[in-house]
Amino acid sequence: MRSPTISRWYWLLRSHRPSQLLWRAWRLIERKLPMSYWRRKCRGGGSPAVRADAADLKTFVSTQRQNHTSLAETRGDGGVSLMFLGLSRTMALPVDWRCETIESVPHLWRFHLHDQQWLRDLPPEARWKWVLDWIEANRLTDRRELSDAWHPFCISRRVVAWMLLWVESPPSEQQDVILASLARQVMFLSRHLEWDLRGNHLLFNLWALGIAAAFFDGPVGDRALAVVRRHLPSQLKEQILPSGEHFERSPMYHAEMLEVVTDLTVAMVLVGSEAGVSCSTGDADMDRALRAILHPDGEIPLLGDSAFDGVPVSAYKLGMGGLRDNAKERFVESLKHGDYWTFTSSTAPLDGISEDFRNFIARRFGGDFLLFDTGPVGADELPAHAHCDLLGLEASIGGKRFLVDSGVFDYEDSEMRMFCRSTFAHNVLQIDDVDQCDVWSRFRMGYRGWPMSANHGMTADGFHWCRATHNAYRRIGVREVGRLVACREDGLWMIVDWTGRSRGQHRLTSRLHLHPDTVIGHVDDRSARVTVAERTLLITGHGPGRLVLEQGWYCPRFGERHENTILSWRTDNIHLPAAIGWLIQPVSTTPAALEIDAAPPVRVIVHHQGRSHAI
Repeated sequence: MRSPTISRWYWLLRSHRPSQLLWRAWRLIERKLPMSYWRRKCRGGGSPAVRADAADLKTFVSTQRQNHTSLAETRGDGGVSLMFLGLSRTMALPVDWRCETIESVPHLWRFHLHDQQWLRDLPPEARWKWVLDWIEANRLTDRRELSDAWHPFCISRRVVAWMLLWVESPPSEQQDVILASLARQVMFLSRHLEWDLRGNHLLFNLWALGIAAAFFDGPVGDRALAVVRRHLPSQLKEQILPSGEHFERSPMYHAEMLEVVTDLTVAMVLVGSEAGVSCSTGDADMDRALRAILHPDGEIPLLGDSAFDGVPVSAYKLGMGGLRDNAKERFVESLKHGDYWTFTSSTAPLDGISEDFRNFIARRFGGDFLLFDTGPVGADELPAHAHCDLLGLEASIGGKRFLVDSGVFDYEDSEMRMFCRSTFAHNVLQIDDVDQCDVWSRFRMGYRGWPMSANHGMTADGFHWCRATHNAYRRIGVREVGRLVACREDGLWMIVDWTGRSRGQHRLTSRLHLHPDTVIGHVDDRSARVTVAERTLLITGHGPGRLVLEQGWYCPRFGERHENTILSWRTDNIHLPAAIGWLIQPVSTTPAALEIDAAPPVRVIVHHQGRSHAI
C-alpha cells in the first residue's frame, strides 16, 4: 500500500490535465520574475474609451445584484465597517490594503476586500475615493500585490464592480486615471487567465472580460472580446453538464456560475457576438437545474463547498400572490434531475402552473422535501470544493430544514475545514471510521470513490424510491456500498444502507445530522423522537447496532457555526455483507416496522397497518 505522501502525489498528477500541471509549474516560475515583467502585462490599452451604449449595462445592476447582502456600513468618522465571512473590520482612508495593521483576517477576507463588491453599499459620492485610494496603493511595485490586489480572481470581480458603478454614477473627477487603471487591469487579466485552476475561476475571468467588451471601445474592448470568443464556448461545454449542473457540483458555485452566464448572455448580445447563443442555452439549463434542488425555504442545499448568502438566489423566493387564490390540491412527486433525486409532498395551488414549475412551486408552500445526491463528489480534475459526501441527502419537513449537511465554515487550513469535508460531517454511511475520500490541505483530494449505479421508480403501494451505489471503500476491501431512499405521501420515509461482501469484520456508522432548531425528545438505544415544524417524528434505527447521539457543527454561512445533534446508528465489528437503516414516520400514524434482507440483492419490506410492502 502506498504511503499517504506518495498516494497524494499520485492523485494530484492523475486528477489534473497535463496542461494544468504545466500552467502550475509556469505560475511558480513567474513568481520569481521581476516586477517589470508583470507591469508589461498591463500594456496595450492605449487611450481607453467607454462605449456609447455602455449605459445598457445598468441591466446587470437592476436585475442581477440588487439582492446581494449588504457588506459595508458607513461610519460617522468617514470610515466603513466591512463584514466578510462573519468577520467585521473597520477601514478608513488611506486604506491598509494589505491588512497589516488590523486584526488578523483570513486570505479569503482579503480577497473580498480587494474585489470591492462592497463599494455598491457606499454613498455614490464616497465610492470613487476608495477606488482612487486603491489605484494609488496598488501599482504593481511589490510582489505581495500579486497575491491579493492583482490576483486574477480579484481583478475579475473588481473591474466588474467598477464598470457597473461607472454606468450607474460616473466619477466627477479623475475619470482618466480610473479608466486607465481599469484598462490596465483588463489587459492584465486577458493575459493571465487562471488556466492553472480552471473551473469557476476561469469562468469568472471570462465573465469580467465579457462585460469589459461591452464597456470599453477600442483596443481594450477588442482584446477582451477576442479572448471571450476564443475560450467561452469550450468552457461552457466543459463546465455545464448535460443536466445543466455546474461540473464542480457545489450548489453555491452553480448559482454563482448561473449569474455569470446570465451576465455574459446580455454582454454578448450588446456587442453582437455569436457567443451569446451558447450562453443563452447554458443559462436556461442551469436555471432549471437550480430550481430542481432548492429547499422550501428558497435556499440551496449545502452540498460540497456551499453556504447561504454567497449568491443572490432570492430571485427564486417567489412572491406567490395570485397563486394563493387558486384551488389547492395534494401534490406528490419524485424527480431525477441529473445527479439528484428529489421527493416532494405538499398541498399547493397548482391550477394553471406549467409542468416545468409544478415541483418547484409545490415545495414553496411548506411541503416535505428530500434531496438524494447520487453523483460524484466533484469534478475529477478539480476536486477543490468536493467533500466526502457520496450518496448524501438533505431534507425539509413542513418547509423547515430537517436533515442538514454541515456546509462550509472557512477556506483556511483549519480543523473546521477538515471537519466540514470529512465523511463524519455528512448524512452518509461510514465504514471503519475511514473517510470516503482522502482530503488534505485546503483544496486537495487524493484517493476518492465514484458512483457506480443509480435507478429510481415508484411502487404500487405509493412508495417513491431511488437506489444508488458507490465504490469509495474498495481500498479497505469493501467493493460496493449502496443506499436505498424511499418516501411515501403519508410521511413514511426510509433510508437503508448496505455493503457488499468483504473479508474480516468491519464497523458501520450511518449518520443523520439534525438542524439545530430540531427539538430532541425521548431517546433510547433504538429510536428518538424529534420535533420539526411543529410535527413530531419517530426515527428508528434497524439492523444490527445501536443509536448513539453525537455532536456536530452546522455551518450555513462562512464564519458561522452552530452545534447540532447527530443521530448515529453504529454497529460493532460485524461480518459483511450487512445492511442497516432508518425508518422515519409521524408519531400520529400507526407505527411501522422495517425488515431488511442483507443478502444480495438487498430487499426491504415495510410492515404497516397489517400490510407488507416490498421495495
